[in-house]
Amino acid sequence: MQLRAEFLWEKYSPYFPIGYAIGTENIDRYKGGIDRHFNSFTCENEMKMYTIAPHSPTQDNFAPSDNMVDYAVSQGKRVRGHTLIWYNGAPSWIAGCRDKQTLLRLIGDYVTRVVKHYGNKVYSWDVVNEAIGDDNRYRSAFYDVAGIDYIETAFCVARAANPHIRLFYNDYNLDKPQKRAKVIEMLRELQRDGVPVDGVGMQGHYNLKDTRISDVENAIREFSALGLEVQITELDVKNYGNTGARRQAELYGELFALFRKYADVITGVTLWNAADDYSWLDGDDFPHYGTGKAYPTLFDENHGRKEAFYKVFDF
Repeated sequence: MQLRAEFLWEKYSPYFPIGYAIGTENIDRYKGGIDRHFNSFTCENEMKMYTIAPHSPTQDNFAPSDNMVDYAVSQGKRVRGHTLIWYNGAPSWIAGCRDKQTLLRLIGDYVTRVVKHYGNKVYSWDVVNEAIGDDNRYRSAFYDVAGIDYIETAFCVARAANPHIRLFYNDYNLDKPQKRAKVIEMLRELQRDGVPVDGVGMQGHYNLKDTRISDVENAIREFSALGLEVQITELDVKNYGNTGARRQAELYGELFALFRKYADVITGVTLWNAADDYSWLDGDDFPHYGTGKAYPTLFDENHGRKEAFYKVFDF
């Protein structure tokens, strides 16, 4: 007789790992509780360049991320690395570089140090994050100085530093056809140049108004058609004011039904934050999304299971 699954990771073990992203300031509140639902782990900000090397290319601070990675590994969780190169997480020592060869050297040296530091404790990395803007064009000073070579360098150096890990390009709004088309154009160019990209991270910051399952499905199909694996890397469903709990639950259920359908190409799903007591979306920093509390997760402010959880769990 098959025992009934108690935790999310158990229920989804035939399909893909289930993860969550959390910061060091919040990790203790979920230990022994919600974190038991997940067998994959992502540091929210501790692996970003502005945390590891905020002041100098020769002074790395791995302590915050080391503590989190060691905890995850001790609990048997897989660790996703997020993220090596991100325009919005670049300290002045690299963001201000205006010489192409110097910039590529700084990128290469940094990526090598970080990937080698974590070795096989980290099974995959978001190597480059959000290289395409909302206008569907390349963005960042990195591109202005080095063109697509900065992306190629980051991936090639990461592969050389550890040939055993999986390398992802990560971005948001990939369910939007125009942005997706630009990202696919970029990925095809990287593939033609022999750049080792293993997969695409679809962030998955969805909302109740205009998220269409058909658009998400088209994205999964089009990326997998490139021979790439797909991961949902930063999943949340915004519900500002907690006025759309029923629709949020339905949408979560529809999304996970879709993910199960494509379990042959989806190799992981990560929720961005663990419960509604803390979310990066809370407050007034993202008025284009909403203001106040976002209530975007599967667990409520007291860490209880929401209706959305049961739509994901009961199938």
